Amino acid sequence: MKNYLNILDIPDEVLCLIFQKLNTVERLSSLEDVNQRFHRLTFDPVLIRDLDTTTITNIDSFYVDKIRYL
Repeated sequence: MKNYLNILDIPDEVLCLIFQKLNTVERLSSLEDVNQRFHRLTFDPVLIRDLDTTTITNIDSFYVDKIRYL
């Protein structure tokens, strides 16, 4: 029997709830390159539907380009 929980064992719905606690820049910079699943979840419509780019300042063009295509 497994005595530990791996983050990959957590359902997508729960991970999305956790990811919602992060701001857009944190999600893009920290999660999208972890694996294919995290990349997909990072751009999930639930997470980006309320995207507010007016409050994003001081980020380099790499992130601006990513946000532009959402």
